[in-house]
Amino acid sequence: MEDVLVARNYEKVATTCVQTLTLDGPVTETQDAEILDVADDGWMADYGRIKRIDRAELRKTKAVLDRIGVVKKFVSIRVDGYRAAAGIAAIEDAHVGLFGIATDPDHRRKGLGGRVTDALLGTGYFNGARQAYLQVEADNRAALELYGGKGFHDLYRYWYRVKECGNG
Repeated sequence: MEDVLVARNYEKVATTCVQTLTLDGPVTETQDAEILDVADDGWMADYGRIKRIDRAELRKTKAVLDRIGVVKKFVSIRVDGYRAAAGIAAIEDAHVGLFGIATDPDHRRKGLGGRVTDALLGTGYFNGARQAYLQVEADNRAALELYGGKGFHDLYRYWYRVKECGNG
């Protein structure tokens, strides 16, 4: 199918890496991380601000999170009293999925994303996970460096093919 789409000039977009990490032992959990079992309105509002998403998109995100039927953990790191980085863990059996890890643009390159990742991995391990997974866009170099430094490696990659529609 790939060859057919290429021949028809469909452009490859949004290449995404699915990465995994085996949790061989206790992960150093970030002591200053806030870990919630439920995303309250304040956490969600801060998450929307960090990710730069509007209220409508934030409501959709909350609705999706509410439908996830496994243990969830909502992690954040505060700087000067306000949340500057956050992420979500979904824990099922021996697996923890890391989702939506983000750092406020004013606080990037200060290690906050790594601290959120450590806290997500730690709470996953504490709750029985021994394998972690995440998805990251292949052009997000900072995130790829961060996750690679933690030991994550590509399991596989996927992408979409799109064809621009002409006018008329």
